[in-house]
Amino acid sequence: MMNRLLLPTDFSDISHNALEYSRSFAQAIAADITVMHACESRLNRFWLPRKKARSDQPAID
Repeated sequence: MMNRLLLPTDFSDISHNALEYSRSFAQAIAADITVMHACESRLNRFWLPRKKARSDQPAID
């Protein structure tokens, strides 16, 4: 039987409805809820500053 629920959210009204439903469902089956919000990072490995090569080493791109 399930004892944990993962609820992804974007904090919209629809997500709030899903949270309310999940709370009822989790209580009915005696489960815990983990709420998760993920967002896309604006940082990109290509935007990070490159390390400067020492004079005795070639530059790495």
